[in-house]
Amino acid sequence: MPQQFTIYADLFMDGSLIVSADSSGFDFEVKKTGTYILRLQPELLQGGEYTIQITIGPSLRFPVSASGHAKIGGFWGEGRDDNSRQHEGIDIFAPKGTPALAGADGTVTNVGENKLGGLVVFMQPEGQDYRLYYAHLETQLVHNGQRVRAGDTVGLIGNTGNAKTTFPHLHFGVYTMSGAIDPLLFVKPVTEKPAPVTANVNNLNKMYLINNIPVNVLAATKNQYKVSDPADETSLVPCPFSKTDWLQIIDDQV
Repeated sequence: MPQQFTIYADLFMDGSLIVSADSSGFDFEVKKTGTYILRLQPELLQGGEYTIQITIGPSLRFPVSASGHAKIGGFWGEGRDDNSRQHEGIDIFAPKGTPALAGADGTVTNVGENKLGGLVVFMQPEGQDYRLYYAHLETQLVHNGQRVRAGDTVGLIGNTGNAKTTFPHLHFGVYTMSGAIDPLLFVKPVTEKPAPVTANVNNLNKMYLINNIPVNVLAATKNQYKVSDPADETSLVPCPFSKTDWLQIIDDQV
């Protein structure tokens, strides 16, 4: 029977530890662009084979009911009003009356009307520092201060505001304290697996000479190794490497 042991996982962003977990796994919402490194290690004096699974997907529920066969037809940054302004969201087209859904558990912070968005709803996802914006609604079905769950209907899709001459759609936005950001990756309805590690993992935890400097291979990515030198300075080097560039200290097999 295979030996049972615990794997500890540490997630770093730009060198700083941000999440620690054990074999039970964890979910993490990426809020900032950076270099992320996942470090795995078994419990002390234990070892064996193990498999990890990493999936990438949206952090918010798609904000339009599947019953409307919704299609994204307008994207962040596109020109509007003869390019006098940029589009600060995405447009999700669906038949008039299709439910617009809460993207997360949270609280409705504003139900109102404005010139561009027509009938609008703002909501604050629980534990987040951004707000979700729903515009061009035909009908608003929530009120200020109302608690909602992910998937609850906040309104029905229409073409109010400056969308009166367009097909019915939901203008969906994400707003931080610094302003609007691209909401597509928050709701993109695709779950992906990261690119496979193609570097030769047999080279991990081995010492090599590169430019006459001994380095230890710490980790492998899709096409790079992370190495450390005698001063514990780390760097990334491309792979595969050739014998003309690298010499293994322990033996000559690379």
